[in-house]
Amino acid sequence: MPPSPTTVILAVLCCLVGALHADQIDEALAEIPAYSNAITALTQNKNAVASIGLQRVAAMELPKPEKIRVLCRLAEAEVRRKQFGAALELFEEPGLALDREATYWQAIALLGAKRAGDAEKVLAGITKQPDHPQWPEAILTRTSLLLRFGAPEEAIKILSPLIESEREPHASRARLRAAEIRLSQEQWDEVASLLDGFQAPESLPASELDYLRARLSLGRGNWSAALSQLEALNSPETLATLPPNMRDGSIISLAAALRESGEAGLLYTS
Repeated sequence: MPPSPTTVILAVLCCLVGALHADQIDEALAEIPAYSNAITALTQNKNAVASIGLQRVAAMELPKPEKIRVLCRLAEAEVRRKQFGAALELFEEPGLALDREATYWQAIALLGAKRAGDAEKVLAGITKQPDHPQWPEAILTRTSLLLRFGAPEEAIKILSPLIESEREPHASRARLRAAEIRLSQEQWDEVASLLDGFQAPESLPASELDYLRARLSLGRGNWSAALSQLEALNSPETLATLPPNMRDGSIISLAAALRESGEAGLLYTS
């Protein structure tokens, strides 16, 4: 049975009140120099320094809400420095697993601890909350897990609302990920609908979009276009901007395009 309108309204109000309360907690903690210094270190990617500082603050006598907030940021610091076991130990503190932001770091810690199934379950809860601060990251991370579990259609399903959102660069990243999935399924029309007219933001390498378009040309048998696109991609400078799977795919696809266009002899020239 779907939730009643009253239930939905109450849930939204709870989220808003929770967000306001979190801001008040942050303001209170900002008055503690050790906490402010630790957060500054965290923003500067000095995660070990942040961890030490946050551990000191967590050992102070703090009200329960403030302590949970400190532990949440400590979990983030531990994950960022790849101390996944230490991060998971923090969740033995009652209430931390109920903190919305902390759940994301719990999921990443579980993933780092090679507990992919448990991580996916936590991420599944976050992907149902578009107002969650790590909603885009949770969707992209869960997508990778679903593909590992052999569930590409579920991956496409959770990518769709992120593609339609205006949360960049994540929306564009989700679009490219969906196109990559459809390429692997040889669903050329679906790939074209995702890529036609699309311009990636400057924060994403243009080479990834170029690779997907080249693969689409190759899949549709447009050998000349594919060859031109792939030759442009296969310079050392451009290959270096591609993730490993696309870099390897670009080289293999160029060989296929040369063969299909009757220029396979070029494979053996210097």
